Amino acid sequence: MNNAVATNSEGVILVTIKEKLGILNSIEIVDYDADGSTLYHAVVENTFGNQQKLKAIGITDDEIEGAFDEEGNIDIKDFAFERCGAKWFHEDFGGFIDYIPK
Repeated sequence: MNNAVATNSEGVILVTIKEKLGILNSIEIVDYDADGSTLYHAVVENTFGNQQKLKAIGITDDEIEGAFDEEGNIDIKDFAFERCGAKWFHEDFGGFIDYIPK
């Protein structure tokens, strides 16, 4: 069985959109704000485990630090939509998904 991990030239682990979203959705969202069409923020606790999951999908330490909110938690909304291929967020659909439900 081949357990090799594909990486790019900078050593970033390459994973599929579904895998990235699965990792993001495995992190507990402690606060979010949305109005039905716009997600304003999706905040997770700033823990070592959550940072490791973000790094597994290619998010850097600097990017994580740049996403801290006023309380020191991490807003992952931009990571989801800009880096992981999310198209929508809704708890009823499991969190971040790669399509817009009808």
